[in-house]
Amino acid sequence: MAADTEEQQEELIKKFLIDHKAKIIIVLVLIFTFIIGRNFYTSNQVSKSEAASQMYQEILIESEENSDIISAKVKLIKDKHSKTPYAARSAIYFAKILSKNNKVNESIKEFRWAASNSPEESIRSMANLFLANQYLAETKFEEALATSSEIKSVGYTGLVYDLVGDIHAANGDNDSAIGSYQKALDYFGGQGQLYKVIQNKKDALSP
Repeated sequence: MAADTEEQQEELIKKFLIDHKAKIIIVLVLIFTFIIGRNFYTSNQVSKSEAASQMYQEILIESEENSDIISAKVKLIKDKHSKTPYAARSAIYFAKILSKNNKVNESIKEFRWAASNSPEESIRSMANLFLANQYLAETKFEEALATSSEIKSVGYTGLVYDLVGDIHAANGDNDSAIGSYQKALDYFGGQGQLYKVIQNKKDALSP
């Protein structure tokens, strides 16, 4: 009886395979295609990341005086490898060089690009921190405050409080500045050189 049952099961399986042969082949082809495609995509992404890393290293070792060369390489890495972490890092690096050379508008443009295009939240926060400070230096207080609110990484919390304090202080709003500085002091918990600097800024505004 068991043998008959086994034979019946084998017959059922054979019949199923025959009846659904075309569908089974299609499924197998789709699975095979997916695996090949995924492997190709992964390999391609690794290759792009390696190329972007190499370009980023070239940008870092280039003399800052050769801003035209740096600009061309930054544009290239942004155009060809915008989804890699290195594109935004390159933009931030170049923006800082532009800022040193008083090319404010160009610097802001690069910071904005990094803040909008980086796949890493920490790098987007870094770009926004630099951008907000750039706006502060240009006395564009509303833009500086708006940009500071875009800094989302938890690790930047204390720096944001300090930055917002600087913005309010520069804008003549001492009460708001003192409140922000106090939040920064509470965050840092009485430790480090930065704590002392913030404390001094708060004390200078206190009545």
